[in-house]
Amino acid sequence: MKTQFYLIVKDDGDVRISKARPEVTKKEEVSIFWGLELPGHLFQKSLLSAELSLEMDEIKPAKLKMKIDTVGDWLKAPTEED
Repeated sequence: MKTQFYLIVKDDGDVRISKARPEVTKKEEVSIFWGLELPGHLFQKSLLSAELSLEMDEIKPAKLKMKIDTVGDWLKAPTEED
């Protein structure tokens, strides 16, 4: 991404930015032309991804079989630790 702008600085430290060339008529102001180039990936949001791969010999039979009809049943269901 490329952009250009003018940085206008006053002698008291105030700063403003303009895309158009400013008319600096006050002697306490200076205009500085800037060209700025930033890499495009700076603006890309990272995406999280994951992969899961299981071999058949890693898959074990279920240790717990239950019938769950409601959320309440699920909350009351025994766990492996029980």
